[in-house]
Amino acid sequence: MAKRELFTITELVEYMDGKLTKDTAGRLTREGKIPYIKFPGIRRYFYDREAIDNWLSELQSNSVVVPDNKNALRMVR
Repeated sequence: MAKRELFTITELVEYMDGKLTKDTAGRLTREGKIPYIKFPGIRRYFYDREAIDNWLSELQSNSVVVPDNKNALRMVR
């Protein structure tokens, strides 16, 4: 069994390389929109690297690229 790599919120922000702020990570955690681990009796949240990578992949696969074009809205309709 592979060892889990857990991040603190600060390490998660570093891992995301500027794509996520600490405030945003905290908000996403409170709203349950980002995968996290909470151990009983510990007041901190932890983030599993594999779960974060899967979450990011899912977000990317569900995103839509909008052409940089004045008629983009017209094309979508």
